[in-house]
Amino acid sequence: LAIKITSSDYDHEDPDTLLDLEESEDEDEDLVEGNAVLQQPTTKAQTRVWREVTASYFVNEIWPKIYRSSSNRSIDPLLIWMEIKSFIKGSAQAVESKEGCLTQKEYEILGKKMASNFAGSREEVYKIFQNYQEYLH
Repeated sequence: LAIKITSSDYDHEDPDTLLDLEESEDEDEDLVEGNAVLQQPTTKAQTRVWREVTASYFVNEIWPKIYRSSSNRSIDPLLIWMEIKSFIKGSAQAVESKEGCLTQKEYEILGKKMASNFAGSREEVYKIFQNYQEYLH
């Protein structure tokens, strides 16, 4: 499965680049800045290109596949994207961690002033984050 990504979010993106979402067992993956990064393959026939998943791609393509509402409450996918990129995967604590992200406990104890958008529903946000991680892998 290869997805063509075009976005107006970043001027430097090559619109002909493909994001290949299939994994084979013999390929290694690392995480950088919260996104799956595929290691350089050993042959040209295995060449794969990595592109950052943009906010618009997250909202329009990934969100409908990862969000399973457990309540009647509507959650703004852009706010979830910002929460993941800013705190769960993008905070200094997350970047410095071995896993490259905050644990659920670390995320849930963040100060309300630091991350106020979902102070009362961080458990649900973290579950959405876990769904996002599963989607990437």
